[in-house]
Amino acid sequence: AQYHLLNQVYPTPGYNTTIDRIAIFRDKSNLNCTDRDDQITQEVWLEGVNTTPLLELNNVGRYTLRLLDQEWTAIDSNKTVPDCLIDDNSTSLNGNTLSGCDIVSKADLQLHAYPYQFNVDFTQNNLPSNSHKDFIYMSQLNSTYNDIAIQFKGLITAESADALPTTNFTDGCDAYPVSLSLDADTYSEEGINKPLQTSFDPTRSQTPVYFDRLVEFNEDNTTRELNQTLEMIATPLLIKKQHFLNDHNGSTLMDLRYNIHKNITQTINPVQITFHNLYADSSDAYSEANQTTQFIPQGRQALGDLIRNFYFSQVAPDEINYPTIVYSASPIIRTPLNVDIFCDTNSSFCAETNVTGHTTFQGSPRQQQGWYLSIDHNSSIDGVVTHLEPKTPIVTFVPNPSTALPLPFTTGRNGMLVTKFISCNSATNRSTITITPSPHLLYHPNPLRNGEPIYTVTCVKTPPSQWTGIGETGNIIETNETQTPSHKMDW
Repeated sequence: AQYHLLNQVYPTPGYNTTIDRIAIFRDKSNLNCTDRDDQITQEVWLEGVNTTPLLELNNVGRYTLRLLDQEWTAIDSNKTVPDCLIDDNSTSLNGNTLSGCDIVSKADLQLHAYPYQFNVDFTQNNLPSNSHKDFIYMSQLNSTYNDIAIQFKGLITAESADALPTTNFTDGCDAYPVSLSLDADTYSEEGINKPLQTSFDPTRSQTPVYFDRLVEFNEDNTTRELNQTLEMIATPLLIKKQHFLNDHNGSTLMDLRYNIHKNITQTINPVQITFHNLYADSSDAYSEANQTTQFIPQGRQALGDLIRNFYFSQVAPDEINYPTIVYSASPIIRTPLNVDIFCDTNSSFCAETNVTGHTTFQGSPRQQQGWYLSIDHNSSIDGVVTHLEPKTPIVTFVPNPSTALPLPFTTGRNGMLVTKFISCNSATNRSTITITPSPHLLYHPNPLRNGEPIYTVTCVKTPPSQWTGIGETGNIIETNETQTPSHKMDW
C-alpha cells in the first residue's frame, strides 16, 4: 500500500490490515494435475508495509498471484446501503459514482512454483538374500538374470518446504528430470576409486572391468534401463520425467541394482565398496528461494557407510583330469565339486576384503592359484549346479542327476557326486563332463567353454599287467600275472 508524492513512492501510513494473497492455479483444465485448487494465504500490513513478504506454495505448477483487501473498506461495504461496489475493484474517476470495495494488487504476477526438496527413501538389500550381509558374488546383470546384486528400492518424492508431497510433480502436469547419484567409494587392488581390471595373468593382457546397473520404475519391466559399461559405480542416473506417473502424486518407485560385470574367462580380485549416501536433485526445476535465484531442489539419504565385498566365484571339480580307473575292479570314481572364491593378491588385501572370513584356504585343491573354498555358500540362494553333460555317453552319475539335480553345496562343497562308467569297451575309454552352474558361478579360462567348467575321467577295461604286447620277433606275448607265490618275499 503506497502513495505518490513528488514522483516518490511512500508506504501509506495508517494502512494496518490483513489481506488475502491468492495464488490462482492456471491449468485448471489439465486433469493430470492432481491439485488444481487456488491457494489463499494471509498478508499482514503495518503502516503500509507488508510484514509477511515470503510467499510459500504447497504445490508445483503455474499460478497467477493476486492481492485482495476487503478489510480496509469494510466500514463502507458493511453498511445497509454500501458506500462501495461489492466484489468490484474499480476506481471511480469522479465523485458521482462509487468505487469498488475490493483493493487489489496493481498488476497480477505470473508465477511458476517448483519443488523445494526431494525425499529419498530407499531400503538396501543383498539379492537374493541378506544371509551373508557383507558379500555378494560378482555377476552380470541383464533383463532376464538380475537377482544377484546389491539393491536399493524405494521412492523419490518431490516435496514442498514443509515436507509435503507436491502432487502435481507428474509427467502430465509439471514434472522435470531428476538426477540420482550414489555416493560410494571403491577399494580394489588398483587402489581407491580407480578403474577396475582383471587380475594379473602372465599369459594374457588385463582387461577393463565395469559395473552393471539395472533400474526399473514403478514395478513395470518395460521401463528397465541397463548399463553394463559404468567405469565408476557413482555415475549419476538420470530419471526421466515420464517416470513420475500421473497417479503417483509426485513420486516414482525405483528398483535400482548394481553388480560388477563378471568376466567369465578372466579372474577379478575382490572389490570392496563403501556406500555413503544417495543424492537426488533437479537442475531443470531451479527456482528463486533461500536468497538465491538459482536454488536447486535436492534430497539426501544417508546409507550409514555400509560395506559390501564383491567376490569372483566359480564351480570347479577337485581334478581336471582324474586318474585312470580299472573298470573290472570298480567302475566308479568320486568327483567332488566345490564353490571357490578368488583372491590371488597379497594376504592382507584378502583379509581386508574379508575373504578369509568366508572361506578356508586349505579346502580348495586350487589354493596355489588363489582359490578359497566358499564355506558360507548357501545352496538355497547362492547357486547350484543345474546340469552335468558327458561328451561321450559312457558314464552316469550317482546320485542320479535326473532325480538329484540341482546339485547342492554344503559349506561350499558337494562331496557326494560320483561318476560311474556304464561301459569300457576298448582298452582305454575317456569322457569329458561339462558342468553347468548358476550363471554367476560360471568361469573357465578358455573362451570356447562359455564359462562352463569341465572334468575328464578315463577307464581301462583290465589292469595294465594283463595287457598283451609285441615281442622282438613280432609275435604276441602274454604277460598275465601268475597267482602262485614265488616265496622270494612272503609273510
